[in-house]
Amino acid sequence: MPGAEEEAPERRGGGGKDSEWQRRRRARVGEKERHGGGRPAPRPAMVRWRPERAELGNCKVCFECWWWEWEWSGRERRRSRPLLVCVGRRPPPSGPRCWIGWGGSSSGGSHRPPPTLSRRRHRRRRAKQAGAARMPAGHGLRSRTRDLFARPFRKKGYIPLTTYLRTYKIGDYVDVKVNGAVHKGMPHKFYHGRTGRVWNVTKRAIGVEINKQVNGRIIRKRIHVRVEHVQPSRCTEEFRLRKAKNDQLKADAKVRGEVISTKRQPLGPKPGFMVEGATIETVTPIPYDVVNDLKGGY
Repeated sequence: MPGAEEEAPERRGGGGKDSEWQRRRRARVGEKERHGGGRPAPRPAMVRWRPERAELGNCKVCFECWWWEWEWSGRERRRSRPLLVCVGRRPPPSGPRCWIGWGGSSSGGSHRPPPTLSRRRHRRRRAKQAGAARMPAGHGLRSRTRDLFARPFRKKGYIPLTTYLRTYKIGDYVDVKVNGAVHKGMPHKFYHGRTGRVWNVTKRAIGVEINKQVNGRIIRKRIHVRVEHVQPSRCTEEFRLRKAKNDQLKADAKVRGEVISTKRQPLGPKPGFMVEGATIETVTPIPYDVVNDLKGGY
């Protein structure tokens, strides 16, 4: 165990020429010859008071009794900045622990010491407790899609081949339904559940034109989506059935020599009818009687 009167241990890379800020920093500490001509010690990550080593000597400045220990990081387990240990000077009663007498930074900053370990822990704890209130919400491309892009119940696993064997033509209506299992060609969450029209067909994707309302205007957005994220829409199914039905009605009317209209008309009011064989009975209310109600009523 090195004592307070021993020389400073030689550090790796020492013996080089000192820069101006290093000379000024060493002059602040005093006793330039104690360092052996090497480079001054780097700024420690933390200063710790060790009362059990106080009998090794009494020093005026922390750098006079200096020995170096390595501070291990709990997460990364690697060498971090050296830890300066003062063994001969008691901390002031109201000030910081074992202040080492230099201006905090090489540019002459404030004389406030680096935070101790307990202060760091309390600071981290307060930040963790208030993190839920102060942490802003994320607005990424896939934010709030935990359930939106999730696969349905018992629908996980391989994708059916029908998805890849469908034929899409320009002008078809398709529904954008994002498949969370396929990350390539995935549209933005805004287009999930919307219906558009095909305007382009490529090797693995199709181009869909979808209306998007931005403030007071509607913009036609053209996006390319892979076939796993689209499916044929049924929005025109009723129209096609009604068209085939009207064509059949016109063909039947032509055979009969009639001209009919296939336009849809409102239903209007129901027609009136006469009620026959009904007996009219006049009903008169009876005043309420408490005694008769207690007996069981009428």
